Amino acid sequence: MERIDLLLDGKQVTARSGMTILEVALENKVYVPHLCHHPELKPAGVCRLCYVELEGKGPVLSCRTPAEAGMVIKTRSPLVDEIRSGLVELLIADRHDDCPSCAKKGRCELQKIMGYLRVNKKKARRLRFAEGALEPDTSNPFFNLDPNKCVLCGRCVRTCSELLRINAIAIIGRGYRSKVAPLGAKPIAQSSCESCGECVERCPVGGLVYKEYKRPEKHVLTVCPYCSSGCRLTLGLQKTEIVSAQGERLCARGRFGWRYIYAPDRITAPLARTEGRLVEVSWEDAIRLAATHFARYRGEEIAVVVSAKCTNEEAYLFQKFARSVLKTNNIDNTARLSHAASLEALWEATGIGAATNSLEELEDAACILMVGANTARTHPAAARKVKEAAEKGSRLIIVDPVENDFRRFAHLWLKPYPGTDVALLMGIAGVIVEEGLLDLGFVEERCENFEELRGSLADFPLGRVERLTGVPREMVAEAADVFARSKPAAVLWSTGVTQYLHGKDTVCALINLALLTGNVGSSSAGLHPLLEQSNAQGACDMGCLPGFYPGYQPVAGEGVREKFEAAWKTELNPEPGLAFTELWDAILDGRIKALYLVGANPLTELPGGYRVLESLERLEFLVFQDLFLNETAGHAHLVLPAAGFAEKDGTYTTADRRVQRLRKVIEPAGRSLPDGEIIRRIAAAMGATGFDFANPAGVMEEIASLVPGYGGIGYEKLAEGALVWPAGTAVLHKQAFHRLTSKAKLFPLDYQGPEERPDVEFPLVLVTRRNAPYYGTCAHKVDGFRKLAPGEYLEVSFKDAGDLGLGDGEEVKVISRQGGLRVAVKVTEDPPPGVVVLNYNLSQDPGKALMRREMRACAVRIERFL
Repeated sequence: MERIDLLLDGKQVTARSGMTILEVALENKVYVPHLCHHPELKPAGVCRLCYVELEGKGPVLSCRTPAEAGMVIKTRSPLVDEIRSGLVELLIADRHDDCPSCAKKGRCELQKIMGYLRVNKKKARRLRFAEGALEPDTSNPFFNLDPNKCVLCGRCVRTCSELLRINAIAIIGRGYRSKVAPLGAKPIAQSSCESCGECVERCPVGGLVYKEYKRPEKHVLTVCPYCSSGCRLTLGLQKTEIVSAQGERLCARGRFGWRYIYAPDRITAPLARTEGRLVEVSWEDAIRLAATHFARYRGEEIAVVVSAKCTNEEAYLFQKFARSVLKTNNIDNTARLSHAASLEALWEATGIGAATNSLEELEDAACILMVGANTARTHPAAARKVKEAAEKGSRLIIVDPVENDFRRFAHLWLKPYPGTDVALLMGIAGVIVEEGLLDLGFVEERCENFEELRGSLADFPLGRVERLTGVPREMVAEAADVFARSKPAAVLWSTGVTQYLHGKDTVCALINLALLTGNVGSSSAGLHPLLEQSNAQGACDMGCLPGFYPGYQPVAGEGVREKFEAAWKTELNPEPGLAFTELWDAILDGRIKALYLVGANPLTELPGGYRVLESLERLEFLVFQDLFLNETAGHAHLVLPAAGFAEKDGTYTTADRRVQRLRKVIEPAGRSLPDGEIIRRIAAAMGATGFDFANPAGVMEEIASLVPGYGGIGYEKLAEGALVWPAGTAVLHKQAFHRLTSKAKLFPLDYQGPEERPDVEFPLVLVTRRNAPYYGTCAHKVDGFRKLAPGEYLEVSFKDAGDLGLGDGEEVKVISRQGGLRVAVKVTEDPPPGVVVLNYNLSQDPGKALMRREMRACAVRIERFL
């Protein structure tokens, strides 16, 4: 970029061409008063305070005037200061006269400008136009919006539209009554505002302020504990209390979700069941009880389920404990209920069970295929990338039975009947192959099983696909054409795919599409499973899977068991274990007698068809380890209190394979302990060796020595920032796939359909979805989220509501083959006829009670109350 020279306040400076005068001044640390300018936002020139004097031209707005070679600029002069002072007097004439009591005192940019210009407040009152104060909006539980302190600079509005693409607020009204508010002038808590706090962060004055603000004394960099995007989080501390969270474009969970740490109902001491009641015991007694009982079971009689929110180091220790001490491969993690199918399918197809590309690359994709993913609710950071890509011209193809926040960005929206995604995707693949749209060179050189796939595509002619899915054949063909011709193309999916019984088949069909079109191994393309839990990738990487040791090394693989036996100095069980979803039949059969649950609540996480309640009552010994008591804890024989994310050290691995440091910020609540310390103590009490690590850094050293891809990762390197595995490879499979043949595997597939189909008795298909972005980890323990989250409701199409005689807001009974519930109806245009949508928020999905073993859909009927 061309460099130019100019004179700034008598000093020769160099600038890049294209910079504005204000940017040149700020880069050279020369103060120019301004309120509307922000480096992340487009220039607005609203506040008019950034005037400078340009030789030969007089006063100009520095934020709108490009810097040119040879310019002579004065940032202060009598004329410029007179203009600025007059503008400031107008701003403060009727408002801003209560600075001493303002929550922004000492941090207000207008206050700084007033001091800089020495503006006289009393003099400004001569311009007062008394018309009465505007009503502040205090409806949001996290921040206040006070129009009386607002300067209408527009930073908040532009942040919401330009950076977040939410468009929740605007400047409404006229003249003196102009103010920032949601369209329709409704309270902000009832608007589309997602409470991310980004507008508050950028407000220069007291217009937007946090409730109960406390100034941090120091900051600690860590990682957000919610979704798998891995947003970096800077927690502010006042003495030993967390008081704030900052980061780059955080969502509401990142900004305020840490508050669950201080929930009053934390478990702060071990509890043991005595005479039918859970009573407090010492850690010594709790560890002794766990060790004594665990020692009674071996191999197939015991199982361990680990939270996908545990750190990498903790997950590694849990699977090592299960395998080397308990001698069982019945070890799984809670990602089984969301994305273990994704990672296993990716491993089978490419040799690495992980996303192929970075989420940062999405904004440069020419096409994005998004299936079963409402990313605005589950992964706001990824959602912004998708929206940015769409605004830059990327063609967004969405596959989802129900429309959501992305409707205005979508090029095509395909609405298949729930559970029929495999038929739709195979139909698209069939068009790509039949019309010669595939990347034949890529397929021939880098893939295997193509002829087998071609043979299976014969079962998916467009006529059959239309009958099975309800998607018109013309739309299927158009989707195939757009996806195949737009390169690079990225594929995203989430639990709307993986929580069906045949979710792995759908993932395989998505992998087929990416491989057929040559969209693996290049930038801004690839396969992106949007994992919902913060360390779902890491928990699977660390071997919390019944068929894999750490690094996806198969339990039954040649030489693999011997490798870990040598490292851990013990004999290991050669048989693969049972998955989380397979445990319950084994408990009912009497094969499993003891269960160790870490951060899992199967009573609400699994559908009713798994008979979890009956299974828990059959167990001889149940250990429950978490931060809070829940429905499952009521059946435990021993409860162990765990530390939260801000109370321990470790690492998380994001959905796109970035390993990042999680740092301890405060001491654990009460007598709670980090999960890794708890398992270390139990192992020691059972006489096990290999668990005497001084700290999590030592565990990572062992991980790096045994886990392919994590080699070279250590805490010293992580101190400098995130590390991508394997070996800093942002884009996987550029030259070859990580399989014995070096080729990717294509999957011939059969259509099996959803578990339940509608009939005369149950004529509707129910699907579930979250209706608010405040969920996950312990969001339901944050008081503000509980206040903001809307209640549960059932979305019904206008046609179905008319046929059934249902009115908006009416309470009905929803009955399935498995159970029933009561819920209010909301009549909307979103669901297609024949499909109803159960919206829920902070709680676990109430629809699970209606389902057998499929977690996303079932057949139902609706009955009115007489």
